[in-house]
Amino acid sequence: MCENRGYDIGPFFYALNKVNLDSYKYIIKLHTKNTSSRICGNINGYPLNDKQFSDILINALIGTPLQVNRNIQILEKNKKTGMLGSRICLTGEKFYYNRYLDKTNEVLSFLNLKTVKKVECVAGTMFMARADCFKVFQNKIDISCFEKTDANIKDGTLAHVYERVFGAVVQSQSYKLKGVGHTKIKYFLKKLHRLFYRKKISREGNITVQVLFFPVYRKSLLSKDEKLMLKSGLFDTHWYADKYLKDKRRRCVPVRHYLRVGKKKGFYPNKSFNVPVV
Repeated sequence: MCENRGYDIGPFFYALNKVNLDSYKYIIKLHTKNTSSRICGNINGYPLNDKQFSDILINALIGTPLQVNRNIQILEKNKKTGMLGSRICLTGEKFYYNRYLDKTNEVLSFLNLKTVKKVECVAGTMFMARADCFKVFQNKIDISCFEKTDANIKDGTLAHVYERVFGAVVQSQSYKLKGVGHTKIKYFLKKLHRLFYRKKISREGNITVQVLFFPVYRKSLLSKDEKLMLKSGLFDTHWYADKYLKDKRRRCVPVRHYLRVGKKKGFYPNKSFNVPVV
């Protein structure tokens, strides 16, 4: 256990400083991510939601035993390859690194490595790499370097700089990054599947199944108490979700959350209410 600092980056350094990298040939960095259906960004031209982003990153590294063996063989056979990551999330686009380039080079200089003009890195910071590439960090960077964090993701932090630094450190040591895992064909086949079939759960607690964007099935998932709460007019679904559920999964039904969790914590059912509903 360690402090919640620097999102997934601080704990990574906490663990890195506790192992002897001479005992390992390769390391894999993985972490949990939000798995909602919210579109989190456009990576290399691919619009990805949180769950797709997480699945693509993880499956490229450890999706199957065969994929793990393939990745090991790539590093065994290609001595100039220093890091592997999802080919969809491996990016060298200028807009992705340019904002952090000066700070990235400051870190490289601190580590006594040559600076870079361009940075290639794995968006999402999940990768497999040669252990030797990461020895430069040990006893120089630790979790205390990062600010305390919570579930609210803020852009522009030191953790975001190190997302670029990891790739730059590999490049600075004359290694290359290589994309693995999902191909473009597989990605577009998944998108095609979503075109024909999609299941949604709304904030109001309704489940809807769509085929070719046309709803073919709809049902309420709410209990009697939850329906009564909504009919009373005391509960403002959208206000409650925006105030208390910003970092929750999209499938979290606000009125259900209020009755099971929020009421006990003293959350308000609407913006003009002063005392929680009993």
